Amino acid sequence: MILLALKAYIEERQSASVSELARHFALSEDGVRAMMQVWEERGGLSVEYDSDGRVTRYRFVGAEEIPVAMLSDR
Repeated sequence: MILLALKAYIEERQSASVSELARHFALSEDGVRAMMQVWEERGGLSVEYDSDGRVTRYRFVGAEEIPVAMLSDR
């Protein structure tokens, strides 16, 4: 159930940061990353990483888009 809620939240906003998700769902950031790993494995999820290799932001992509992993210098 929480996986679907995470997906719905991200889709409503077009993207969401790990900290936004953690705050909204009262989870730790590591907990969010662990749960979002399921969606990463299923595909259709673009992921943004910081320079340390930690996930910072998620975005679900449409059927005609290709999911990508991006490195951010933020």
